This record gives sequence, structure tokens and C-alpha cells, in this order.
Amino acid sequence: MHILDPVIIEKPWGVRPHLIKWCTGIGITRNKLVGELWIASGLKSLSGKANTVRDAAPGTTIVDIVGKDVKKFLGPEAVPPKELCGKTEAWYVRDVKGDVRTITGLREGKGKEEFTRLIKDGYFEQAHDFEELEKEVFKTKKFKRNAFYVLLPGTLHTIYAPDKESYIVIDEIQQGFGDNALPILSKILFVTNSALSVQVHPSGKDVANEKRKGILKQYATEPTVRVYDFGRGRRSQPELAADLIHYGREGFIKTRPVTVERGPGCKVTYLGATRYFARELIEVRRGYECSALEIRGRYFILHCIDGEGLVNWKSGELRLERGITVAVPAWVESLSLKTNSGCIFYRDYLPDLRLLRRTLKSGGISDKQIGGMIIEAD
Repeated sequence: MHILDPVIIEKPWGVRPHLIKWCTGIGITRNKLVGELWIASGLKSLSGKANTVRDAAPGTTIVDIVGKDVKKFLGPEAVPPKELCGKTEAWYVRDVKGDVRTITGLREGKGKEEFTRLIKDGYFEQAHDFEELEKEVFKTKKFKRNAFYVLLPGTLHTIYAPDKESYIVIDEIQQGFGDNALPILSKILFVTNSALSVQVHPSGKDVANEKRKGILKQYATEPTVRVYDFGRGRRSQPELAADLIHYGREGFIKTRPVTVERGPGCKVTYLGATRYFARELIEVRRGYECSALEIRGRYFILHCIDGEGLVNWKSGELRLERGITVAVPAWVESLSLKTNSGCIFYRDYLPDLRLLRRTLKSGGISDKQIGGMIIEAD
């Protein structure tokens, strides 16, 4: 098992280190605005975007660890993603304050024809604030604390925190993209007093159908297409976005999580899953022990939200504390966590959806409930 140090991404819409420490328990030494912490990333196509491994030689990254034996680390079935793929993602709202909201698509009655007309008229070349875009072009939704949202490819989205008193902390999980050693990527987003760019991501089908070398190169390093960037000067491509948007489809989906009690001391809440990723929120009460449910010999990521506990497996043990992220190789067997004071953490992994459905049914979860938690993704 390996403790991963986060990759720090500075952003103009980020927050100060003291808020990060307060919200997550993760200490940041630099006094800069931090917009993202990549807590489990094996990305090789962008320099410096793979996590270093704390319990290894200095400079060792998770890419180095996985590369020693890919099948042993990831599991025989969980192979790394292809170099070019789409980008499905999901957001768990850890904390939110104020009227923080997101764009979820075009306003009622606006389709590709109207969107294309706005582009031709130079609308996205002019200066607009979020409220103006919201009133004239895009529909929006307010975030709810502890909600889990799946964002399908082709869905317009952003994050907007209107003032200095508002902020949001989001635990994101997404389909691994580019030249990536891991099939999933987990990160934490922080936004206050600003708006992210309005953007859309391609599906795997969109990428497979693309012939232009420049666009394919872009997708290999970051499959994000910006529609509007609020004057930050970064490249926006509304014309390309027009071909990626899935018009008329609800692609910003709030899941209906399901909870299974695993004895008196352990509760597992299945927040959401697609064929690209799954996330469980696990709560172990003080004085109890909880064993990891079988996910068919695949690696997974643990991230501690609160409390502490001692993780045990056949050949060792490790202390999990608030803010710590651990990569658990597929070969690890008989994993359990015992806590004296209580521990809350989530587990991210690439699921076998048939096995996941069987596990949920064995816990008394109905097909209808499962259908509200597992989301069909492109």
C-alpha cells in the first residue's frame, strides 16, 4: 500500500491554504490560491501531474510503482485506459457555503441552431458575467451539500461562487484520460469568489470519430473544451464545443445513493457509479472494525475525510488519518480497518458493474434503488 502526496494546482479561482487545512486536513506550505489537489493521479501526458509516493525513494511517483507490474497493481482486468479517450466525471460536494451553482446546459428552447448563431454573432467574444450568461443562454442548478453528481460527456458545466463569503469543496472522480497509468483520477476542487470556465468534455465516441491531429493532441493532454473563460485569456473553442454538446439531454445527474449496514459498527454508502468509476463513502464507528468488500482483484483508492484508523492486511498495517490518500494494489488481501475514535473515508475504484449489482442486491437493495445510483455513461 502506498501513501500519495497531493499534486498542488494553483488557480485564480482557488482558496487560501488555511481553508484547505480546515476543510480537508491537508496542509499546504505555499501561500498561493489553490484550486485543485490531485490526490490520486497517474497522468504521464502532463509533466508533474502524477502523485509522488511518500513511502518510497524521493521522487518516486505512482507511475513508477504501477509500471513495475501493471497487472499485479491494477489487477488482471483493470488495464490502463487507451491513450485517447473521453471524459466522464462526478462531483461529491464535501462542503458548500452561499449560493454556489453550476451551468447544466442551454436554457429551454435553445438548441444547436441558436448556440451556433451566438457563436457567429460573436457573443462569446464579448464580456459577460455569470449572471448575464445565466439569464440569456444557460440553465443553472444550485449545489447541495453531500450530493453526488455525475457529469456525462457532452454536458455544459462550470462552478460559480458569487462572492468572498461563498465557496465550495468538491471531491471529483473521473475517467482517466491521456497517457495515464491509472484508469481513474481523483482530485479535490476548491472555488471561491469566482467562476470556472464554461466547458464541455468529449465522449470516447467523439474522440474516436475525430480526424484532426491538433484536436486529438489536445484530447490526449486535457479533454476539456472551453466555451467561455471570463476574460482569462486562455483558449476557448465554442465552435468545437458546438459539435460536442448533447443537446436536449439531461447530462448533469444527481444520483440517489444507497446505504448498506455491515454490522453494528460499519456503514457503506454507495454514492454513485458508472462503468468508468465508482465511489463508496464508508463510516466505521469508534471501537469497531470493517472489512473491505470484494471488487474482484482490482486496485482502489482510499481517502480519509475524518477521524483515523488502523488499516490491516495480510502482510502489514498502515495508519489512515484525515487528509491521507492511499493507493491499494490489487494483490492486497483481507483488508480491514479498525478505529478507536471513528473514521470516515471514501473508496474509489474501477467497478465490475455486474458484481456491484450482485453485492447491492445481497444487501437488500432493490433494482429500482440500484438504477438511481448506477448511471449509464457514454
